[in-house]
Amino acid sequence: MQMAHRILNMFNPTVVPLSSGTNIDRPMNALTMTRPACWLISHFKIAFEHIGPHTYKIDLVRPDYPPDLQRAELPVTRTLDLAPDHNIDPPSADLLKIHSAIAKILYLSDASRFIDRFFGAMGEMEARLFKPDVTSRIDEYVASNLAGCFEEMSTEEESRI
Repeated sequence: MQMAHRILNMFNPTVVPLSSGTNIDRPMNALTMTRPACWLISHFKIAFEHIGPHTYKIDLVRPDYPPDLQRAELPVTRTLDLAPDHNIDPPSADLLKIHSAIAKILYLSDASRFIDRFFGAMGEMEARLFKPDVTSRIDEYVASNLAGCFEEMSTEEESRI
């Protein structure tokens, strides 16, 4: 978790408290989406570009996604609905901006394919390593495997030069 906080601080030092502790479950860190849209945003395939008060352009991060993702009728501009009496915080524009920046960095650096491979391997190992009724040290697992992914990226980059 410390690594995630350091990365978030590079983008905006004020957002760590917005996504820490019990704040992670507050409305400012939530969006209501369909299951496919939830998958797309959680895998950094789409991003919300802030264009005005509570208004976002939602689009694919990569223009060359497979045709099934291109049929998602994107880009689209949406203004998020607010609670009528404004007693529920809207989603945080700062958190959505950071998500968008991370998605673009992953695409432009080509790191997303390494991360996809990592999560695929993690899914395969999950059944063997993690039991649903036991707390696991997922943060240690992620940190050690990401280090291997970045070493692999460096090796591949050197071979291209």
